[in-house]
Amino acid sequence: MVWQDSPLIVMLTNLTEDAKAKCANYWPDKDSKQFGFIAVTLKKVLQHMFVGSDDTNKSALDSVNVNKNRVRNINPANGCGADNINAVYIDGYRRADTYIVTQMPLSDTVVDFWRMMYDHSSATIVMVNEAAELARTDAMNGAHQSVVFCAVSRILEKMKVEQQVDVFHTVKAVRINIPKFIDSLLQELLVKILLDGQPIEMVEDLLAVTSIGNWTVNTAVVEALAVITDSYRNPDTASVMLQEKEGLEVLKSLVIQVSEHHKHGGELVNPEDIINLLRPFCADAIVPVEPRLDVLQILEQCFDLTDNDLVLLVLYRTDAIVSTAWEDKKLTEADINCDSARQKLFNSLLGCSANMAQYLALSKMLRVWPLLSSFKTR
Repeated sequence: MVWQDSPLIVMLTNLTEDAKAKCANYWPDKDSKQFGFIAVTLKKVLQHMFVGSDDTNKSALDSVNVNKNRVRNINPANGCGADNINAVYIDGYRRADTYIVTQMPLSDTVVDFWRMMYDHSSATIVMVNEAAELARTDAMNGAHQSVVFCAVSRILEKMKVEQQVDVFHTVKAVRINIPKFIDSLLQELLVKILLDGQPIEMVEDLLAVTSIGNWTVNTAVVEALAVITDSYRNPDTASVMLQEKEGLEVLKSLVIQVSEHHKHGGELVNPEDIINLLRPFCADAIVPVEPRLDVLQILEQCFDLTDNDLVLLVLYRTDAIVSTAWEDKKLTEADINCDSARQKLFNSLLGCSANMAQYLALSKMLRVWPLLSSFKTR
């Protein structure tokens, strides 16, 4: 610990580190406590947290701290008290702990942010997000951009001194400080490759030279498709990784890739995982009918669907037709899930048809349905 001729004590360790007791608790948990002839009164404990290991800090998940994190899946690690701040040291080329990477402060963590800047005599603040991005959270968060900035700065610093560019050892060094961030950045890269329309074999090649957690080509494909489906479920917070691309076109291209790969004996991707991911999307009432219908048609072209999937396909096709001619008519699976139900629906709509658009809709409906075994009208 460090102290001066002042009431401030600076403790440089935790009470327990790596399951070993480092120090006795020499202050009260609250109020006052007598230590021999000295009474100690607790005023306030200030703690800063800097992370560098792969262990998640459990106190960061406490209710008092969890709302301090701008991105919920990026938490500080190691031990820390209730007054923590989400930050991490990253080594530079010439000295350790050159950079402090932290989130942009929330409205109730601004004081914590400036206190950290003051305590560590930080003279320069580099903001890697546009101010407009603060209104949304997406996959390309500032944590990744900050790590890239520090890595590039380290590369440039070494280039000035040694006239060498060493990307491999730079990434390796940064990975020691923040392994989860580097893995997350590489995972994002794999997803971006697939969203850009590159072959899945490129992902296989990258995974052959670097391990990224427990990720496989199958994982990358599933995550890429999840980015697309999420963009339809939450259009206001759609991932920037799509970069204005038409989501369904990207999805179709990727699913066709998987289908062709599987038909030629490839085992990098499991088609069943793709269907299991997209099936709930096709039944999600939050999503408009048209993209759900499109996805089902893509699956029908590429894979063998179950009977339940085929019922959904008929439902969405029928609903798309009916909604244009009978705006108030709402359909359910019970209206089309068997031959007799479809015939009953047809007769009902025929009885209330009054214009050419509705008669044409009936004709289209018969073309998208399986052939009716019996056809009786009144």
